[in-house]
Amino acid sequence: MIDRQPSILKPSEQENVSGAKAKLAREGKPLEVGRIMAELSFGFWTSLLDARYEQGLWPKLLKPTFPHMPRQIRTRKNLSRRLNRIRHLRNRVFHHEPVWHWQDLARQHSETIETIGWISSELRDTMRIVDRFPVVYDAGSTVYQRSLERMLLERSQ
Repeated sequence: MIDRQPSILKPSEQENVSGAKAKLAREGKPLEVGRIMAELSFGFWTSLLDARYEQGLWPKLLKPTFPHMPRQIRTRKNLSRRLNRIRHLRNRVFHHEPVWHWQDLARQHSETIETIGWISSELRDTMRIVDRFPVVYDAGSTVYQRSLERMLLERSQ
């Protein structure tokens, strides 16, 4: 799909792919599909779920890409909505913005794990084993806030 000619990608996504290839070339890494895919942002992947790709990609790719997504909700529009919510949360967290106060944080976490399971049930099960969110969330922010305050106090002395 990435190098298909003529490209099914719109110009902005083609630019993202070209940028990923250029970065790999600068780093002296081989231009392998797996490396190119890994270099592309989450925003790139969610953009492929935009309505402009409804006919070009998703009639044939929806079920193979998300084999465990329940059939009754398996639509490009539902996936786009879900993955963009996940991207929004991911961006807030990765930019160190507070999310603890979000009323639906536990639900968003649950939906993220569920979405991973739509792609791979094995990966979802692995995530459940290593996932610390439930323990941290249930303990509440006060526990971690106090630990951070103690650490900062110790460093300042």
